[in-house]
Amino acid sequence: MIKQKQKLFIQELGWVSLVLVIVAGAAFALNQVNRYYETKAPINLAQASTTDIIITNTVQSNFQTTTQVSTLLKRGYVGDYFISVPFNPDTEPVVVKIEEMPRVLGVKVENKPYQAELIWKTVNVINIASGKRITFEAKFKNTGTETWRQDSDHFIAMNVTNPPGRTSQFRDIFWPQYYRPAIMKTEVVKPGETGLFRFALTAPAKEDEYVEQFGLVAENLTWIEGGNLEIAMRVGNPKPHFAAQKVEQAYQDVTIEPGKAITFWVDFKNTGSETWYRNSEHFIALNVTAPSGRESPFRHVFWPQYYRPAIMKTGVVKPGETGRFEFALQAPETPGVYSEKFNLVAENLTWITGGYLEIPIIVAAPPEPVAAIEGEPDIRVGLYATSSAVEITGDGQYEIRDTNNELIGLYPKNKVSNVNYDQTDNKYHLTVNGAEKLSDLPLRFIPKTNTILKITNFENQPAWNAELNDNRFRGILEIYYAESTDRLWVINELPLESYLRGIAEAGNDNDADYLKALLVAARTYAMYHIQTGTKHADENFTVDATYDQVYRGYGFELRSPNITQAILDTAGEMVTYENEIVVTPYFSQTDGRTRSWEEVWSGGPYPWLVSVPDPACEGMELLGHGVGMSAYGARAMAEEGEDYKDILPYYYTGVEINKIY
Repeated sequence: MIKQKQKLFIQELGWVSLVLVIVAGAAFALNQVNRYYETKAPINLAQASTTDIIITNTVQSNFQTTTQVSTLLKRGYVGDYFISVPFNPDTEPVVVKIEEMPRVLGVKVENKPYQAELIWKTVNVINIASGKRITFEAKFKNTGTETWRQDSDHFIAMNVTNPPGRTSQFRDIFWPQYYRPAIMKTEVVKPGETGLFRFALTAPAKEDEYVEQFGLVAENLTWIEGGNLEIAMRVGNPKPHFAAQKVEQAYQDVTIEPGKAITFWVDFKNTGSETWYRNSEHFIALNVTAPSGRESPFRHVFWPQYYRPAIMKTGVVKPGETGRFEFALQAPETPGVYSEKFNLVAENLTWITGGYLEIPIIVAAPPEPVAAIEGEPDIRVGLYATSSAVEITGDGQYEIRDTNNELIGLYPKNKVSNVNYDQTDNKYHLTVNGAEKLSDLPLRFIPKTNTILKITNFENQPAWNAELNDNRFRGILEIYYAESTDRLWVINELPLESYLRGIAEAGNDNDADYLKALLVAARTYAMYHIQTGTKHADENFTVDATYDQVYRGYGFELRSPNITQAILDTAGEMVTYENEIVVTPYFSQTDGRTRSWEEVWSGGPYPWLVSVPDPACEGMELLGHGVGMSAYGARAMAEEGEDYKDILPYYYTGVEINKIY
């Protein structure tokens, strides 16, 4: 009997010991949690991790899942807890063999009614000039149990903190309160959903670096745990968040046949402070502009939107890196000269400064050879002098020969050839595909059938459109070093009628008879210098492309079909005096009368170049030398119905219009 009582006593003692161990372990865990909650000091994780006690989350649940206390402590998981010990008084105590640490069941963690998590904000650091404004956005997830509302007694807003209730240094005039930049923009945000806060910030006047703190609040109720937002601002010499610089593009201008398509690409460098993404809420795309949101006449079926030719092809472009945009352009059926405008955009956020692209587009049939006319001479046009190498290619085959007509090479479409003249060895250096060839004689680039040659490193933009580049030419291009003037010239040699198509002395929209009068005068002027051959004899060309007559080549021809028609309608016609081709100067406008040759230049007199009244220019300022035909006056005569064969004899006294070839 005594032994049985001793046995029961030992069993009860063991059971009590077990309970004491369990309670001691639970007390230790609660003590750690309470210390963290009260002091906000970090839990000693090394100590917590050795407390191998398992707890159970029982929040609004009919089942229990176990989690180690150490795991929750490492997460900083704080709240109200309870302890339950597995003791059943109806069960007779039994001997329990303790092989592991006791366990505590039933630690309950309550979700808080108002709790949030920052999901996204516009930028980490704002770079901005003093006094400037910027729109900022932040998104918070509702991680509490209460629904957030925009319009209620406890609406959700963002207020300044640290301390609260003060005027923010970033305050903007559109803030609803001096301490409150925004009320939640999303009307209702249920638990688990995301709310948007959008507001303006105004940079302080002083250049410096600033940091401002904000927090979410349920109005008249509580601050929202986790609803903290920090905004850093760098004021002065700002680097834009989104900025770009165009680096390279497929073509400076595009020529497409009506109804046909072409692939185009453009590279932009990210010069801002934000990384560009192809796949994100604010992905980078290229949209039409001026105005935006319209359907482009060059829309292709592959465009992602009628107003958007391309989304950035590169996946991620960090500041300083380059992204590519590639897309197709579909030409309309109507020939003409167009210009399409695009700009980069960070979707749903902002247009990107510097991300502008304008593409001049000529819709026209492919080039056809200009019909040769018996007796038509060639003309040599000095395009420009250079001290640099010249790069030439063609849209079809071309060959290179020297001035003795010796073949140097035949090259395919788009093959670029580089040529220069070296005064140290007095030779022309030709480089193609990295291989160099030398020549003692000037080099001539000769197009095969229908090929248009292009000088790829020649910048020849018209003043009215910097996106155009008139660097394409019919005929032969010759690289010639003029020893008498020590200049390397690029010379364009072509038939006279082809040359006239590239003369840019008048716009395409002028009256037809004015254009005919002007082009007959231009043809005569050129022919006169072909015959005399003295004006630029020391540099081996006939006329230059700038001062004698403005010549822009094939690009101008494509843009000017009416000028081409005027040339065809007057083919071979020239001004003669006593059956001799004569010099026919012309200029912009008079002050009411033209000047005679001897009033302006030495030599003469020339009986066809005498002073005549110019009624259309009465009271105006003389623009130009004043000798010969007044462009303004001739245009006025044409608009009043005068024929070109009447206009020319008015300004060139006693002349006739004859067909020379």
